Amino acid sequence: MGAAATAGRRSGGRRATGARCNRPRTNTKEQKARYIREAFDGFARLLGDLHEESYIYVQDVRAAAYGYGGRTQEARFHLPG
Repeated sequence: MGAAATAGRRSGGRRATGARCNRPRTNTKEQKARYIREAFDGFARLLGDLHEESYIYVQDVRAAAYGYGGRTQEARFHLPG
């Protein structure tokens, strides 16, 4: 989901704008709720009648909490290269 929120901001791994933004790069509560609703409905279409307690789990991981090559994803976004 995070990628969907930032897809319009990045192009080819580079920032599409020159302005720095300090707000979190994540989806809103409303976007997450819609995703969960649509995922549940999609599974119900594929699998048939689902029990109401069939969970959809969204792992909301901040860009500062993961990365590769010794750099966080947040650092890659703000300081490319």
